[in-house]
Amino acid sequence: MSSQVSGVRLAEKLEKQIQELVDAGFYISSSEFIREAVREKLKNMVVRKTPDEIAEKEIKWFIKKKRESGQNIINIIEFSQELMLPCEQIDRIMSQIKGAVEV
Repeated sequence: MSSQVSGVRLAEKLEKQIQELVDAGFYISSSEFIREAVREKLKNMVVRKTPDEIAEKEIKWFIKKKRESGQNIINIIEFSQELMLPCEQIDRIMSQIKGAVEV
């Protein structure tokens, strides 16, 4: 298995928190912590392959749900995370339904 070095910039507070865990013996190194955190995040993130017709219905449902609860839709990433659809697909569908559904 090949590996590639990826530079990651972290806020000083995060670096200190990670280092505290390393110093306490929970991880061998900060790299081990970051690898595990990435694995966990990827394990929980799945992008569904959904036909546009179904995705459109889900997007309209999401907009309606947000409106009924009095919440604002922040951005396309919120759609993507909630519906597990690719941002590109959401953007394309939103462009098509823009006149039909007020966002």
